[in-house]
Amino acid sequence: MGFRSLSACVEALRAEGQVTIVDHPVDPRLEIAEIQRRLFRTGGPAVLFTRPRGCGFPILVNLYGTQRRVERVFADTLERVKRLVELKIDPTAALRKPGRYWRAPIDALTMLPRRVRTGPVLAREIPLSRLPQVVGWPGDGGPFVTLPAVYTEHPDRPGTRQSNLGMYRVQLGGNDYAHDREVGLHYQLHRG
Repeated sequence: MGFRSLSACVEALRAEGQVTIVDHPVDPRLEIAEIQRRLFRTGGPAVLFTRPRGCGFPILVNLYGTQRRVERVFADTLERVKRLVELKIDPTAALRKPGRYWRAPIDALTMLPRRVRTGPVLAREIPLSRLPQVVGWPGDGGPFVTLPAVYTEHPDRPGTRQSNLGMYRVQLGGNDYAHDREVGLHYQLHRG
């Protein structure tokens, strides 16, 4: 069964022993990132830091740290997304195996972004500087959000036809970014 919210996902994984809660203060500058790297290398659990130092928001790390957790988190959609990716790579696969891909048009339509008038994300504005300021490496140019879902549209042709949903490192500050107004997106052009 899918999850309606991240908190529902965390609670279910916690009950299954896949999430550990850390209630004491931990520094988001270098310390949390190092803990996450060690957890990932060892196949450890996801960790929810409830009181990161200097931040009013919890920080969840290593959610996608194991194949088992990824499959659990995306249990309802993983196979359907795999099929859509297969078709993007080779559209003729639908002709060779129509039974495997009969749902693909329906799945693609259900994944389009929807406009809504209300929702928790629209309840209030939060300045960028209030978000967790995780710095992963001593030489980083600033704090980053790693693996966020980033939705973008073509500036001259807004709408879903010229949109993209991807995961990019988002730099929250540093360099010459205007405080609380600009972020940096780290695209890798060679990845397509």
